Amino acid sequence: MASKYAMTAGCIYSVVTMSLRRQLMCVPLRRTLMFSSGHRSFTCSTILYKKPNKKGPRAPVNDKSEDVEIVEIYDLQVFQEKCNKLIKQFTEKAQEVRMGQADVKVLSALKVPIPQSATTEYLSNMAEVALRGGRQLVVSIYDPDMVDAVSKTIIRANLNMNPQVDPANRQTLIIPVAAPTRESRERVIKVLRSEYDKTRGNNRGLASAREEALDELKKMSKAGHSIDVVRKLRKDIEKIAKTTTDKLTKVIDDASKLVMSS
Repeated sequence: MASKYAMTAGCIYSVVTMSLRRQLMCVPLRRTLMFSSGHRSFTCSTILYKKPNKKGPRAPVNDKSEDVEIVEIYDLQVFQEKCNKLIKQFTEKAQEVRMGQADVKVLSALKVPIPQSATTEYLSNMAEVALRGGRQLVVSIYDPDMVDAVSKTIIRANLNMNPQVDPANRQTLIIPVAAPTRESRERVIKVLRSEYDKTRGNNRGLASAREEALDELKKMSKAGHSIDVVRKLRKDIEKIAKTTTDKLTKVIDDASKLVMSS
């Protein structure tokens, strides 16, 4: 009798075990079997998993704001200072040309061949050139061995200059400056006009400074500044540019009159 019950219990246990195995193989969930002493009992616990997101992972959120260029209101003083500098530079240049300093710079820029050498050197590195009394150019040469080479270079430059050695100092050349003629005065005025055009031009001149100022106004407009403010600044820039042109014109007119009357 006991063996019959044992066989029946064994069969039941085998059926239940096989059923549980089938369930564990079919269901992809974790199950935990717990056994108690004496009687074979079991419990099942199910772990619930989060439903997958069909939309895919979210894109990372960028909390950083885009860089925005801040454009300040253009300072008119910047343009005014550039114009004042141009006027000052041209006034000094006009005075140099009128007083004959242009000849000094022409001489200083000559290249002197070095004896027994294939090289040349600027005269400004070999001597000091100065204007004396308005009627003489004085060339003070540092090296006594270079006096002859400097003298020949000046003669060959076709500047209508005839250097002479100073009897009191053999390292000094004296170049007489001829009395001004109508042709020489016209040459000076031509140089003045050239400098005037450069000062007003696009290469670091008034026109270039004006364009730079107007470009700043364009940046202001794109940045959303008031149209009235931009318009007012443009009007002020044009006014400063016109005043500067008038002053430059006066400088060249005054210098030309002095040249023609000398």
